[in-house]
Amino acid sequence: MPGYILFILMDFGIGALIPGIGRLGFQSPGLRLYLGIGLAPIAVFLLHRIAGISLYASVLILVAFAFIGLVLISRRLLRNRPPLADYSNPAILLPISVGAVAAIFGEINYLPYLGDEFSGWLNVAKQINALERYAPEAMKFLQADYTPGWPLLMSFPGLLSGQFEERMLALTPIAMHAGLLGLVFDLCNRALEQFSGLPASRRAVYSWLVVLLLLGAEA
Repeated sequence: MPGYILFILMDFGIGALIPGIGRLGFQSPGLRLYLGIGLAPIAVFLLHRIAGISLYASVLILVAFAFIGLVLISRRLLRNRPPLADYSNPAILLPISVGAVAAIFGEINYLPYLGDEFSGWLNVAKQINALERYAPEAMKFLQADYTPGWPLLMSFPGLLSGQFEERMLALTPIAMHAGLLGLVFDLCNRALEQFSGLPASRRAVYSWLVVLLLLGAEA
């Protein structure tokens, strides 16, 4: 759970700092969450490998900027409170729901198994935590055609806590998934607003039907 909460808050914070999203004509928490989780490992990679800053310090810098983003978005929401229907966005409800289920049922256990791609990322993330740096030349089982984004992202909680645990990362993909579904919800809602004239509550219901259809197709 600590790693999951870190990812959600960090991604929203980084996404809040991205300029130009308001020019779309609507605020998109889904797009901010999705861009946040995509930009986080890129920023740390540039700070660490290009600028030469230690990996731990690079992650701390990212967390500091994410905190600034959270403060800014909180102030924005206090000044201009969005309608209640806006809080029905999957980018908000899905992370809260998953976190609540995880908290109710207790500790999350995750057992990686061979052949699982996620386990391969975990293996690289473990080595990053052990070395306290991203050093491909000193790491084993690193596939050259894989970008380091996911392993770097998955190393954040261990670097900050000083202890690497797989269960802290079991819910990591939820952040990106919720962001993508939130963006789909936002686009459907915006299209209905432009072409149907439906009230906000009905637009939210129809947009959720599209999201549930996508979730059903995945299942």
